[in-house]
Amino acid sequence: MSAVLDQALADAASLTESGQYPIARRKLARLSNTSQNDANVQQGLGAWFYQVGDHVAAAFCFDRWVRADSNSADALISLGSAIQMSGALDQAAASYEAALRLAPDRADAWSNLGTVYQAQRDLNRASDAYERARQIKPDDPDALAGLASIFSYRGESQRAVELLQSVELPAEHVEVALLHADLLRKAGAAQEAEARLRKALKARKLTRSQRARLDFGLGDALDAQDRTDEAFASYLRGNSSRGEVYDAEGHHGFVGYIAYRSGARRTITADAKAPAPLFIIGMPRSGTSLLEQMLDCHPGVVAMGERDALPQLVSGLAGEGSRYPYPEDPAALTWDVLTEAAKQYRAQWTDIDQAQFVTDKLPGNWLYLDIMARLFPNARVINMRRHLADVGWSLFSNIFANGALTFSYSMEDIGAYYADYHQMMELWRARPPLPLLDVHYEDLIAEPEVALRRVSEFLGIGFDDAMLDFHNSRRVTMTASNDQVRKPIYSSSVGRADRYADYLKPLIEAVRAGGVDVDADGSQ
Repeated sequence: MSAVLDQALADAASLTESGQYPIARRKLARLSNTSQNDANVQQGLGAWFYQVGDHVAAAFCFDRWVRADSNSADALISLGSAIQMSGALDQAAASYEAALRLAPDRADAWSNLGTVYQAQRDLNRASDAYERARQIKPDDPDALAGLASIFSYRGESQRAVELLQSVELPAEHVEVALLHADLLRKAGAAQEAEARLRKALKARKLTRSQRARLDFGLGDALDAQDRTDEAFASYLRGNSSRGEVYDAEGHHGFVGYIAYRSGARRTITADAKAPAPLFIIGMPRSGTSLLEQMLDCHPGVVAMGERDALPQLVSGLAGEGSRYPYPEDPAALTWDVLTEAAKQYRAQWTDIDQAQFVTDKLPGNWLYLDIMARLFPNARVINMRRHLADVGWSLFSNIFANGALTFSYSMEDIGAYYADYHQMMELWRARPPLPLLDVHYEDLIAEPEVALRRVSEFLGIGFDDAMLDFHNSRRVTMTASNDQVRKPIYSSSVGRADRYADYLKPLIEAVRAGGVDVDADGSQ
C-alpha cells in the first residue's frame, strides 16, 4: 500500500500545483474510504492534507488513524493538532489529554495542550502545561514559545525576550522566530526582526499556515521601516497562501434572509433579568476590544470577551433542516423556548456579582439584533465604527487564528463584507430592536473621557475614572488587539492606511458595488 499511497500523494501534489486541488482532494478522499482500517494510509493522507492547510480533511483522516490504531499517541496528537487548527478547542484538548493518558512523557502533547488552554484564556493551566513539557524536554521550542507568549500577553516583554534567548535551539523554529521577531519589532529593532523572519522562511518544510504567518510577520517588520510596497507584497503573499475561500454571495444571501425574517413583530420575549447583556458589535478591528477593556474597568461592568455563544444559540433555535442557521419564523418562538435559550446563554457567565452589564464582544453579532431583543429585552447594543480605509487595511494586514474571518484575505471580499454590515446596520437604525449607540473609534481615541461619558449615559451607569486607566488592567485580551489594549491611548492607528491608499482601491470599489455611498459616509 505504500507504493499506492506514494503515487496518490504525488498525483495530488501535481494536481494542486496546476490549480486543481478539489480534484486532488476527491481522489485522496476515495483512497481514504477504501483504506479505512489502514493506519499507515490514513496517517500519510492526514499529514499531506495538514501540510497543504486543509485541516478539516486532515482531521477526518487522523480520526480514522485513531480508530485503526487506538493505542497510538502519535495518532491522537495529530488529530488534536488538526482539530485545533479547525477551531474546535475543546475537542482538541480531549485528544491531547487522551494521548497523555497513553504517553504522559510526550512533551509535544503537553505543549499542544498548553496552546489550547492559552487560546481558551486559561493562562495558568497553559503555563502549567508548558512547564510540564519543559520538565520532560528543557529545550522544547513549542513550550518555550508558549511561555514567552504568555509573558508577552501579560505585558512582560523583557521577560519574554530573556526566556527566548536563554535556550539555544539546534535549528530555527517557526513559533520562536515569530514571537522573537514580534518582540524585536515592538522594541524598535525592525531590521533585526526582518532578518529573523527571512531566515525562518528559508526552512525546507513549512506548512501553508506557517508560511502565511511568517509572511504576515515580515509584512509588519517591513511596514515598521516604511517600506510599504514590500510590506504589501508580503501581506498579499500571506493572504494568498491561506487556501480558504470566502463565499461572498452566500454571506450576502444569509444577511438578506435575516433582514427579511427580522421584520416579524416581537410580541413574545423572554423575561428581562439582571444583569443585562451588553453587545459590542461592529466590523472586526474597529475598536471593540479597546472599548470593552475600558468598560471592564467600571465596577458595574463585567467583560466576557469574544465568544461565539450567541451565534451557536441562534443556530440551535433554527432547528434541523433549516436553510440557514437562523430561525425561519422568529415570531413563532415561544416564551418557553426563548426563556430556556436565554438561560443557557447566561449559564456561561461567571463572577458577575454586582454587575449591571455583562459584555459580549463578538463583532459579527451585528447580524442578530432581532434575536437579541427576543432573548434579552433589557440588553443594550454599542456599534463601534471606524474609518473604512483603516478597518480594511487592519483586516488585510492581520492574520486571524483558526481560519477565522476568511473575508479578510482580499480587498474585494473585505469590501463585500463591509457592504453587508453597513446595509444591515442601516436597517437596524431605521427600526432599532434594542437601544443602539454608535461610537466612533476616532472619537474614543481623540477624547476618551467625552466618549466614555456618552457611553456611561447610554448605559445608565455613572462615569468612573478607572475606565481611563484601562491599560493597567490585568485582564488579558486573547485577540489580535491584545497589544493595543495594554497601552495608553495612542493615535498612530488613525490614518495608518493612508500610506497604502493605492492598494485600497479594490476595497472602495467593492463597497460601492454593494450599494454603499462611501463619499457620503466617509467616516464609516
